[in-house]
Amino acid sequence: MPSTESKTQGKYIVFSLADARYAVPIGQVLEVSEPQRITPVPNVPEWVIGVTNLRGDIISVVDCGAFLHLHEKIALEMSSMCVVRNKKRDLITSLVVDQIEGMLNLAEDLIILPEASLGDRLIPYLQGVYDHDGHLLNVLNLEGLLSSMELSQ
Repeated sequence: MPSTESKTQGKYIVFSLADARYAVPIGQVLEVSEPQRITPVPNVPEWVIGVTNLRGDIISVVDCGAFLHLHEKIALEMSSMCVVRNKKRDLITSLVVDQIEGMLNLAEDLIILPEASLGDRLIPYLQGVYDHDGHLLNVLNLEGLLSSMELSQ
């Protein structure tokens, strides 16, 4: 009898953002924390909150919800930071999200391509969606998200 269990498991950091849940591959997450000291920067898009010092490196701090057009500016005192990098490891940024929820093992072959009904602005940044205990989990495509931010700046 064939097994219905997934063969490929991946570890993902899960966070909430604008009443939805998102996941990013743990291999691209450097750290999660409360917002650190952020220095505002003039003449940048509204979704760029500023920059912060991460162990001697200056990195941009991005309001992930504002960038994805999910909400207006986030309340920093009520949020979390997820420091991520692209696969080439040459771009690091901090995404400000509502709350870090933890880590999950996801069956990667059960991540399905999103339908257009999710909203055109979010679709280019999704790897797919995942049904986790009857709730939709949006799996972000960090490569697409980070390269888009890089082009915008």
